Amino acid sequence: MTAATLRDAARPSPNVALPLQQGLAAFRAGRLLEAEFSFTAALAANPASFAALQFLAVLRMQQDRMLEALDLISRALRQRQRSPEALALQGVILSNLDRDQEALASFDEVLALRPHDPETLHNRGVALAKLGRQGDAVASYREALEMHAGYAPALLNMSNNLATLNRYDEALAGYDLLLAGGIESIHVLNNRGNVLFSLARFEAALANYDHGLAIGGDHIDVLCNRAAALAALGRHEDVLACCDRLLAIAPDRPGIWNKRCAALLARGCVLEALECIDAALAAEPGNVDFINNRCAALHHLGRFEESLEEADLALSVDPNDALAHVGRGNALLALNRCEEAAECYQASQALGADDGKTTRASLTYLSLGCLAEGWADDSAR
Repeated sequence: MTAATLRDAARPSPNVALPLQQGLAAFRAGRLLEAEFSFTAALAANPASFAALQFLAVLRMQQDRMLEALDLISRALRQRQRSPEALALQGVILSNLDRDQEALASFDEVLALRPHDPETLHNRGVALAKLGRQGDAVASYREALEMHAGYAPALLNMSNNLATLNRYDEALAGYDLLLAGGIESIHVLNNRGNVLFSLARFEAALANYDHGLAIGGDHIDVLCNRAAALAALGRHEDVLACCDRLLAIAPDRPGIWNKRCAALLARGCVLEALECIDAALAAEPGNVDFINNRCAALHHLGRFEESLEEADLALSVDPNDALAHVGRGNALLALNRCEEAAECYQASQALGADDGKTTRASLTYLSLGCLAEGWADDSAR
């Protein structure tokens, strides 16, 4: 609630003054049903009350009843078209409805009336980021921080957007400022860990995830990121322990079974890995990552025809999945279908396979295998 809106509430017509004051007191105390009753009574007494419309719009937004909130604030704006408080609230509601282009227009109207408003500059940045305009979002957050240097939401979102833009050093500097300012939250530490992971600083990333979990408890996303860092460090036994911890919280998350499968494959526990990936695929049959892991597990078991079928299935879902081409090439190579395997590896390289070492190793093995095959043919002749 803004100061201007509170001043309006202090001087409404007598038949709405008392319910507005009662509703505001209840709202501040977190008694939302009581606040709703009072604001509704005020609005019934005067359907054109700007303060009642605005207060009830805030309440409906907090209740996640966004369309009702939008209707109420639109009615308020018909009373005062150039109210920066009402326009700002309209922008927030529109952004919550994912109508971010309209939200942006509302925020721009606010800034035309009140240029030095850090909260609106921050909210404008959020809308821009949701529209995929991360660079413009960063600029808007920077403006907000120029007005209010310690504005933590703007600093956090700016750092997150800088990370999205791969401007990792700037993102880390932002997270470090938050931590230095006492904003030592699980979200800051998780996001900082993600940037360090992107920089292949896996030990440092793991330390951030562990610190975040110590503060915020077992958070699923942070635990998943921790498992990824452990996997990158080759600590597969610890990955399995982390996955077990995750499954105790969220047994129905197929991605966790997939992570467990990858760790088991790395340890050579192929049959157990196959059981995990089958559990994941039962929940998400068309997930290409899961199918690729099943393809790899079957390959490890020497079931090359089945592995080839899985690779073909993955490519039927996503023809441009580079790792599926690698899996198909590996299966074909094991079946001595060298020319087809070569085509698969070339396709994976053209698509930019994530596992470049696997592709290069397979290509080397393929060339040696075909040379040997050719030499055998020559000797026979």
